[in-house]
Amino acid sequence: SRSAEVGVEQRLANQRAKVALTYFDNHFTDVIQLITTNPATSAGQYFNTGVTRARGIELGAEAAPIAAVRLRASYTLLDGKVTESAVPTDTVFGLGNTLFRRPRNSGSLGIWVQWQRLTADLNGAFIGRFADSDFGLFAPSFRESPGHSLWDARVTATLTPRLTGLLMIDNLTNQDYSEPIGYQPLLRAVRVGARLSF
Repeated sequence: SRSAEVGVEQRLANQRAKVALTYFDNHFTDVIQLITTNPATSAGQYFNTGVTRARGIELGAEAAPIAAVRLRASYTLLDGKVTESAVPTDTVFGLGNTLFRRPRNSGSLGIWVQWQRLTADLNGAFIGRFADSDFGLFAPSFRESPGHSLWDARVTATLTPRLTGLLMIDNLTNQDYSEPIGYQPLLRAVRVGARLSF
C-alpha cells in the first residue's frame, strides 16, 4: 500500500473552537478478496483481485461555547474505486466499481453537557449508501446498502464523592440495519450501572 495525507488545523475564539481539514490518498495493490465460486454451496476462494484507491477529504470541528457544553462534528467524503481487477466483470470487485462496504459519505455529531452533578453525552454516526452484496443468494440480487444513522447516549450522575450512577443507551432510535448484510446488530439496548471508587 502507499498512503499520503496532508491537513491543516485552525483554532478559533480564544481556543474555544477548532476546525480541521485533511486530504488523504491511499493506493492498495494485490488486494485480497473472498469471491464466491459456487453460489449453491456458498463455496469461495481468496484471490488477489487487483488495485484499489481510496482518496478524499475529512472535515472536523469542535467547539466549547461555554465551559459546560462541548460540541463536535465530522464529515468524510470518500472516492474509492477498483482501478485494476483480475475479475473485471465481477459485480462486486469488477473494474471501476466503488469500494466494497465503504460509504462515499459518512459523518458524526456529538454533544457533551455538564450540569451540577450530571453529565450527558449524545453521539450520532451517519453512514451513507455503500456497495454491498448477497453474493447471489436473492433474486434480484442485493447490490447496495441504503446506509443508516445511529445514536448513542450516556448519562452519569455523581451521587457521592465515591459513587457514580450510569445510564447507557445504545441505538437510541432503535434502528434496524445490517452492516454487513445478514449481521444485524442489537436494537435499542439500555444498561444501568454504578461505579464505586476506593
